[in-house]
Amino acid sequence: MQKSSFGRAISDPAAPDAKPDPNDRRKGDRRTASRSHTILKGKLSYRHGTYTLDCTIRDKSETGARIRIPSGHMIPDELYLVDLLNRVAYKSSVIWRKADGNIGLHFDETHDLSRAASDDLRHLSEFCDEYSLPGRRLKMP
Repeated sequence: MQKSSFGRAISDPAAPDAKPDPNDRRKGDRRTASRSHTILKGKLSYRHGTYTLDCTIRDKSETGARIRIPSGHMIPDELYLVDLLNRVAYKSSVIWRKADGNIGLHFDETHDLSRAASDDLRHLSEFCDEYSLPGRRLKMP
């Protein structure tokens, strides 16, 4: 690339087309899996289901997610994230937190709640049942 007299980059016809290196991740980005932007309703459950909190799943990959909770709420370092639409529970660890309510999670285990066998997982599947009731799907935290 060359600079034009106006400070903008112009293509050099003699230079080969530069393609981004797929292995070159942004500085500070340690993700091992690509993420997808989403806006899904989720529910956090911790302390064996004693506490729950609604959340929004903002980004999601095979290995983790970025969620948003109402600012001012505290959650423990280990919890379950329930994707209510897809009926999946993720046993998760908090990787980072921001004061605005954004939280990064790493998925330690993934559970299909449509085939929930244990009591803990059946309890989590009940959140999905409540979510599927008429009029519940459109409400976001």
